[in-house]
Amino acid sequence: MVAASIFPCVASSSTGQGRAACRATTLGLLVGAVTFDRHPSTILSPGRQPAVLTSLDRKFGLLADCGLDFVLALPMSPFLLQTSAEDFATDLLATRLRARSVSVGANFRYGYRAAGNTSTLDATGRRLGFEARKVDLLNIAGGPVSSTRIRREVTAGRVRSANAVLGRSHSVEAVVSAGYGRRAAA
Repeated sequence: MVAASIFPCVASSSTGQGRAACRATTLGLLVGAVTFDRHPSTILSPGRQPAVLTSLDRKFGLLADCGLDFVLALPMSPFLLQTSAEDFATDLLATRLRARSVSVGANFRYGYRAAGNTSTLDATGRRLGFEARKVDLLNIAGGPVSSTRIRREVTAGRVRSANAVLGRSHSVEAVVSAGYGRRAAA
């Protein structure tokens, strides 16, 4: 069973992995996630991409904590962005991953110019021998769980609200470098 998404923030409540893992275990399948090494807008709109909510390493750790057997991070590239929805489903999901079931969020889009959606994935999956399962978006604290919402909360300084939506504490990872050696006035 495969869950496909960008997973920009890995909200513990939003991935649907718990349900997918139970179902996959029943069917004797491995459970995995397909994500990307960076957001597509890093290529489509350089300099205008959304803030990174979770580093790739942290994303791997959070997804592994969900009990996944594997996480595949596809390298974002112009070639990948030009891959049709049909080729993405055929080449990656059906052929390389040999997926039997693919779980995606209700707003999932894929393929060149986001031409694929849950309906096209369902039709393609039936033809290629895998089921496509649409997972409804969760609503927490009065709104849908989404990376856009979490970014908005963090940017506005409402970290507690972002944490409630994430189902965990939001954190920022950074490398601290040496400064100018000046001390702040006391």
